[in-house]
Amino acid sequence: MDENLGKNSLLQQPKMADQNVLGKLIVRVYRAEGLAAADINGKSDPFIKMNLVNQFHRTSTQYKTLNPEWNEKFHFKIYDINNHLEFSVYDEDRHGEDFLGRFVVPLLSIKNKQMVWYQLKNKKLQSSTKGRVLLRMDIEWSMVKACIRTFNPLEELEDPPPPILKKSLMTSNFMRAKVQVMMIIDLLKYIKSCFQWESKVRSINSFIAFLITTYHFELWMVPLTLLGIFCFNLALIHSPQLRKSLGFNENKYSKLTDVRHIMANDDSVEEIDKQLWKLQGGNLYATRELNNNLTASNSNLQQDNQTAEDKTLVERLQAGRDVVIMIQDIIGAVASYLERVTNTFTFKVPFLSYLMMFCLAVATVLLYIVPLRYIIMAWGINKFTKKLRNPNAIDNNELVDFLSRVPDNLQCVRAQNIISF
Repeated sequence: MDENLGKNSLLQQPKMADQNVLGKLIVRVYRAEGLAAADINGKSDPFIKMNLVNQFHRTSTQYKTLNPEWNEKFHFKIYDINNHLEFSVYDEDRHGEDFLGRFVVPLLSIKNKQMVWYQLKNKKLQSSTKGRVLLRMDIEWSMVKACIRTFNPLEELEDPPPPILKKSLMTSNFMRAKVQVMMIIDLLKYIKSCFQWESKVRSINSFIAFLITTYHFELWMVPLTLLGIFCFNLALIHSPQLRKSLGFNENKYSKLTDVRHIMANDDSVEEIDKQLWKLQGGNLYATRELNNNLTASNSNLQQDNQTAEDKTLVERLQAGRDVVIMIQDIIGAVASYLERVTNTFTFKVPFLSYLMMFCLAVATVLLYIVPLRYIIMAWGINKFTKKLRNPNAIDNNELVDFLSRVPDNLQCVRAQNIISF
């Protein structure tokens, strides 16, 4: 079948140097089955759009069928192994295109050189919809380059989506932040209970551990402690017996990072806050109607004054909308990064968690062997000479760049595909 695969029909390459390429991906799109009917005749004219950050491809259109066959091949360059490849299936229409389904495939989850069925999902990637697509993906990438790239800034979208204001998004962000904050509060309550001697055994053990740790504390113990947390969580994940012996609630443990219960459904996600609509749409509409009535009866001076008042109202509403969007995005960003930290320790993406474990092990050894002042000097030399060594270098925070690769809870849910082999 592979010999009949055609070349890609559309390609937009990102504006990045070829030396930044760390691998390549070949996607073979074979066929789809059971697509939704978008036309009156009970058929569809389906095609697939694919994008990997700033690289785009499109299959040909297969007319009047719910079980199309493409047998086409597409090439992508990999600049970051932590990216997701997105597939969107549409019905071609003379007036545009109708959505049929979509799904995303994290590059790290690709079943290399295997034919795999991927179930289509709805626009918000929350639930399954009609149809599935048969793909085969061949991927090659450099482990060393991928690890280094993880601590560098993300590739930016050339055409980022505009900020939006949605009631459901605001609510979801608040709920996500609340879950993470409650986890922190529970931890603080646990620490407080040790000081309050609610459990004598727990308080005695904590007191002894505090004295021993404080007396023998060295800086290298910090990364070693974090490494120990990773190892402990890894043991919990792979050992139900250990969870049982420690008294972990299986249901609570399995839902630690599952946010489907706080994600709005598709209908509410598409619903814009009615109150904000009244402020931004209804009031503006009423103002324009009032302006039209005054135009027929008042002088030009009154028209000018009314126009000025309209502009002032519009500006105030726009400023209020921008503030609400900023608050919405800040809350979402805080929740997202707290979730990313949790997902790093819970091995949601094993590649990234193991990479962090390796870095912590190296940090422990360096802090144990090399004096701290030499490490700080090396860090400072690197920061001061970075622009001299590479004038195009972007100032960045390596830890933030690493966390930006770890998916938050929403991204984890959206990347869960129902796959059939």
